[in-house]
Amino acid sequence: MLTVLIIGCGNIAGGYDLNTQSEYALTHAAALNKSNQVTLAACVDNNRQAAETFAEQWAVNNSYRKLEEIPKESQFDIVCICSPSHCHETHIQQVIHFRPKVIFTEKTHYDFAVVFRQYSAAMRVPQYSSAGEL
Repeated sequence: MLTVLIIGCGNIAGGYDLNTQSEYALTHAAALNKSNQVTLAACVDNNRQAAETFAEQWAVNNSYRKLEEIPKESQFDIVCICSPSHCHETHIQQVIHFRPKVIFTEKTHYDFAVVFRQYSAAMRVPQYSSAGEL
């Protein structure tokens, strides 16, 4: 079973799929929940109520307000970064110690220095994927 950490509990994380009848997933949580090989292990949002509500709606095992609240010994196979774009670089750096196999984020920066820092940090994990490049 692959374990997933979702950072940011807004629309792209799961909100867009709450009021739709579409058979197709529009969000990370909906897509991941379609697999019986994945468990949504944890979610993080700086709004604690948003994290708790998201956890209830998507059957996430644990919710947190800060990444620092997650036990250091935790490991996640997949990390989905669904936070605001200006937070992505910091979040990539903060999740490296969880040893994810894959980090999903959208391509958000076109400043070469920022992109280089993100990719350099992410290269410490076996696989890095940017939705803009899939």
